[in-house]
Amino acid sequence: MAWIMFGIVFALLGVSLIFLIRSLDRNRKLMHQMERFQGMLKEKAQENQQSEERFLLEMEDQKRAGKSLKEYLWLMDTLINSIPNPIYFKDPEGVYRGCNIAFSDQILGLTRDQIIGTSQDTLGGDLHRDWQNLCAKDEKEAQRSQRVRYLEAEVTCVDRRKRDFLVTIAPVTENELGVSGVVGMMHDLTDRNRYEKDRIQKEKIEGVLETAGAVCHELTQPLQALSGFTEVFINKFQPDSEHREDAGKILKQVHRISAIT
Repeated sequence: MAWIMFGIVFALLGVSLIFLIRSLDRNRKLMHQMERFQGMLKEKAQENQQSEERFLLEMEDQKRAGKSLKEYLWLMDTLINSIPNPIYFKDPEGVYRGCNIAFSDQILGLTRDQIIGTSQDTLGGDLHRDWQNLCAKDEKEAQRSQRVRYLEAEVTCVDRRKRDFLVTIAPVTENELGVSGVVGMMHDLTDRNRYEKDRIQKEKIEGVLETAGAVCHELTQPLQALSGFTEVFINKFQPDSEHREDAGKILKQVHRISAIT
């Protein structure tokens, strides 16, 4: 019986030892998995931290780029508004995408917010329809040929005064931003054209005066000769002669023509 009990106890101890060994092995594997999991978590945490740092750096770069872009756009807007010539930009569909204050205030009499995003048809009114129709043809041609076009047109400004403008239309080729269309700059030729007309008129008047002077000069010499011969002819008649009176009338008309010249 003692040996039997010893065998049972020994068997129980062996079974317990086996379970203990298996339990230790499972715990060791579990610990190993936990260590691997913690390592993975640590690596992920480091990657997340690096990603967050890169994201923050990118955000700072974007903020700086956005600030630089805003400053650049402000500078461009300031520069274009400081130009006294009216300037506008249209996309290929003829929609206004930008303009300076000179164009909005002097030409259309609207705010830039009212102009940008609209086309000639949606602006309404017939004040600028004629010259805008002319410009529209040259704008399409400038985009088609990709060459600068020049157009002279009479424009009724906001003050209802008609002024002569030279419109320079330049094509804008499509770039990486997908921007294309035409830029128009208007140069006021009214004073120059008026000066040119006055100069031509002055030259015409000077030509007429020179011609008149030459004619008067050519007339003066025969008139002087005619006056002298008439005086000699008068002296040949008696004071009471009818011929002397007729000759006096001729001399009077000669003096009248001389006075006119």
